[in-house]
Amino acid sequence: MKSVYLSHVSALAFWRLWSGANPISLQEFHARRINQAGDLPARLFAGSSVLVSPASRREDVEEALGRALDPCELPLHVLIRRSPGTRQTKAIARHHGMDAYPNGAFLNMGERLFVSAPDLVFCQLAQHMPFGSLLALGYELCGCYPIEGRGYQVRHPLTTPNRLAAFAQQLRGAHGAVKARKVARYVRAKSASPAETSMAALLATPRAQGGLGLSQARLNAPVPLNADAERIARASALVCDIVWPNNRVAFEYDSAAYHGAGERVVKDSRRRSALAANGYVVRSITGGQMANVFEFQETVVHAFRESGTYLRRMNAEQLERHMRLRSELKKGL
Repeated sequence: MKSVYLSHVSALAFWRLWSGANPISLQEFHARRINQAGDLPARLFAGSSVLVSPASRREDVEEALGRALDPCELPLHVLIRRSPGTRQTKAIARHHGMDAYPNGAFLNMGERLFVSAPDLVFCQLAQHMPFGSLLALGYELCGCYPIEGRGYQVRHPLTTPNRLAAFAQQLRGAHGAVKARKVARYVRAKSASPAETSMAALLATPRAQGGLGLSQARLNAPVPLNADAERIARASALVCDIVWPNNRVAFEYDSAAYHGAGERVVKDSRRRSALAANGYVVRSITGGQMANVFEFQETVVHAFRESGTYLRRMNAEQLERHMRLRSELKKGL
């Protein structure tokens, strides 16, 4: 009996659907630990590290799936054993698998359906994506993006930065594994949107790779409040989009989609006042400021200098790398 092993973009599409179909609440998201792993796909489904009778022919794939291939899904990307004469078709993109993979590389989603685990998908796509695009994918896999029409629920995270890095480290000899190991080091967990991913990646990625080098960034992390701040916020903690606890700096992404209503303006003003009373320098970043490289840089530089941390502006070489990172991130979002 043949089994289908979904891989590459087909596996990514599968996990995106699974993530949206298994949401978590905003409360769960905010309370989530950076490397919490108990409810991830790798823990929920039985795993395998070898290809056992992988389907290659269209007829075998359709038999294993129990249905004809949907033209909207084509080409379907699958892993097969290395064999002479294998070719690609419009219906099926065949990728040669290795003899053995790290534990849990394939997750059993049905009697004859295996899907490349999110950590393996990250490595599979590494050979086809530039640095910034792969970085954006890592943030997405470790994040909880919004679900349209569900204001209090977000997508289920698929992996963690530690798992990405550990899997890439174990995957030896595969195309893209070296790049995956490099990029995984810079992925941050708990991004809540593509805009937050872009902002965090530009801020936290090392300058050698095009970021501003603010590596201690934490996304959507609760900030405990002192007594004065508690009275202002009417809460014991506040969640910031991106925060540097040691520097006492926080950035919030100001989206026109959510900001502007009177009640929201009041709430945001109360948050900023409470964080200021807690000793934090807080800045809101709009989409326009994000798009303007120099305005973005000045906002960040002055916020950190106000907190007592001297932050250098980018030199010409760093600025060139920064622009390249922006372009690659945009393609990956």
